[in-house]
Amino acid sequence: MLKLLTKTFKPSYNKSLTIDRLKTCNTQIRNVSMKDKKNVKILIIDDSGFDTDRLERLGYKDIKRVDSFTSMDDMEIYDIILCDINGVAKDMNEIYQGAALAKSIKDTYPTKIVVIYSSKPQKPDFYEYYKEVDDVIKKTINTTDLSDKLNKYILKLNDPIEIWNATKERLNKYNISSKTIALMEHYYVKSILKNKDYTSEILSIDCGLSSDVKSKLLLGACELVKLYIKS
Repeated sequence: MLKLLTKTFKPSYNKSLTIDRLKTCNTQIRNVSMKDKKNVKILIIDDSGFDTDRLERLGYKDIKRVDSFTSMDDMEIYDIILCDINGVAKDMNEIYQGAALAKSIKDTYPTKIVVIYSSKPQKPDFYEYYKEVDDVIKKTINTTDLSDKLNKYILKLNDPIEIWNATKERLNKYNISSKTIALMEHYYVKSILKNKDYTSEILSIDCGLSSDVKSKLLLGACELVKLYIKS
């Protein structure tokens, strides 16, 4: 987990950078292989089995399947999480099970790709959970369509604009002030434009959340900055 600094950081607001600056500059990740089939980490939460061989045949190397959810901290190392609905998270929510788990993972780690998949249609009230994650797919999805979706997920993981927008959306849900979010955004954009690591400044900004919650929310954005600088 990212280590937080205890100091209070108070930079100037006079020349704040926004994510629109990256759009204007058409900033792209210079090395698209930062996250690719060989190094992207995939977790499958499924108690009834999942054909991981199919992913391996598509070229994915780092795949793990577990029968059930254990700890939110265990989710931290993965980039893409595929979550079944039935049987994987009864202790969390007896009715919505894996759908509730997927939403909880996305709430905690907003920049991870979280996908719900199931073998059968669910009741309409499940759609409240579906809209909170990145995608919903059927277990019967063919290999070509699965490959196309995974490629899109990786592009999203490599896009600094997508990563910040996902982070910002969750920060807003925690009712973080717009001024605080703007300050975090400033240092995120500055890191990419200047090719310099300002993640300590981002993490030092007081937003009223516990260190643990804040570090999880900002994990993806800070990781992308560090990977981008190394590329």
